[in-house]
Amino acid sequence: MPTNMGFYFETQKEVRGGKFIWFADSNPSLQKNQLLGGDLLNPKKGFDHFYAGQLGKYVPGGGLSSETAGITIFRAFKPKAAASNSTTIVVTATGYEDAPEVGMIVMKAPASASGTGQSAKITAVVYDKENEKFTLTVDTALTVTTSDIIVEATGTAASASAKPLVDKVNMWIEKDTDLMPTEGFGVINGKHYLSGVSGCAAYIGRMQPLPAYILSQNKSLIDGVFEL
Repeated sequence: MPTNMGFYFETQKEVRGGKFIWFADSNPSLQKNQLLGGDLLNPKKGFDHFYAGQLGKYVPGGGLSSETAGITIFRAFKPKAAASNSTTIVVTATGYEDAPEVGMIVMKAPASASGTGQSAKITAVVYDKENEKFTLTVDTALTVTTSDIIVEATGTAASASAKPLVDKVNMWIEKDTDLMPTEGFGVINGKHYLSGVSGCAAYIGRMQPLPAYILSQNKSLIDGVFEL
């Protein structure tokens, strides 16, 4: 005899962040939407989460085909401790930053968008919720201080002449968004297509860490506010 059976359950997910990000005078009616959106060019392999107010670079015609736009998300991390020529880097995990992932290429942000430096590939990530930190193992030694900012870098392997993956920003992620994996979990060759907005202002203290070359693009004349 066949058995009819149903199974019901609830899931719980705790996402870092959830901070109020937008500046009080941001008016949704003034937002400029990228109606057609674009291909995400730097997706993570595993589950991902975009934060409201996260920055990106939108390039018409720069997508996975000549007919689509390309979007590269700006990712940045703040060292929690100094490291001198070390393959172990500790970064903060307060909820304002993106989460690093194995395979990601990172570097210390240079002084300018065109600057170069040593990059390294992340080979392991350990998340410590209680102490709000990620401990990264990288394949090439880096030197950082707590005043530095680590950004995603160009290339697929460590390089002594890497550049920041995102040299300028021109779009915002409007709201917190969960993304499915692009590899594994039964997914093959997954791709994301998304859209963003411009014409917004956000509190810098509640955004991801911003290096000097990104802050130089700020259009706001109000201290502590980033406008794009």
